[in-house]
Amino acid sequence: MRKKHITFSAVAILGYLVFSSYAYGPASVNPNANYTGSPGSLGTCSSCHSGSSTSTTAVFSLIDKSNNQPVTNNTYVPGHLYTVTLKGANSGTLTKFGFQAVAYTSTNAQAGVFTLTGSNMQLSSLTNGRKIVEMSSMLTGSASSNLAVNFDWTAPAAGTGKITFYGVVNAVNGNNSDNGDRCSPSTSLVLDEGTLGIEDARNIVAKAWPNPVNNVLHLQLEKQGSGMIRVTNATGTTIMQQSYQDKAIEISSGDWASGIYLISIEDGNSRQVLPIVKQ
Repeated sequence: MRKKHITFSAVAILGYLVFSSYAYGPASVNPNANYTGSPGSLGTCSSCHSGSSTSTTAVFSLIDKSNNQPVTNNTYVPGHLYTVTLKGANSGTLTKFGFQAVAYTSTNAQAGVFTLTGSNMQLSSLTNGRKIVEMSSMLTGSASSNLAVNFDWTAPAAGTGKITFYGVVNAVNGNNSDNGDRCSPSTSLVLDEGTLGIEDARNIVAKAWPNPVNNVLHLQLEKQGSGMIRVTNATGTTIMQQSYQDKAIEISSGDWASGIYLISIEDGNSRQVLPIVKQ
């Protein structure tokens, strides 16, 4: 009897640790733990979380930060910065939530760059190198059992084509188990690639060379100004950030790994994103 009791206790402790750690973001614990319902994912959180008779819904929306206008035509402008909102709602009294969100191209590669702007969320890496936005701790919704999380997304360079956001919201009772919860179905938002229009006339005009680059990347701005330069790799990780106050800028790239990078040049009102290949 003593042996059985010890075995049961060990299993119980293990189960608690798994559920407790997953409350802080599944993909941060297991890089295969993509439950957004996207291609190659493990389905949704409903594969484990269930038991509640309520229903949970989820939906994406975007605002273009260049003009603070909501995206209503299912089209993104290459290089633009967007605020992404993932809203969730539970029909009952479940007010604790978890979530995950990804953005993929038509070939299921990483689409654009995520930047976290809120608390209690993190950017985790999946096994294939793609990025997933998820909770870093259990979130509390409003009294009406609603959740809204916001994060920024820089649209990919021109020529990327159609992209799709996939996401899921999991409403839970917070008892550190998978019973009595209700996950939303996978929600998605498909965006076609738009073209640069009149509204982009304020964009910073800049050139970058050589491309591909080895050790030193040269940037030449059309106008004198000051602002910030941010370099992100293909998985959305910022590898360098520096201010500038000149038209001619040099960036050391000798220690970058081979691959594709996005150079974002911003002055507070205008911006430009340039794709660069490191040999």
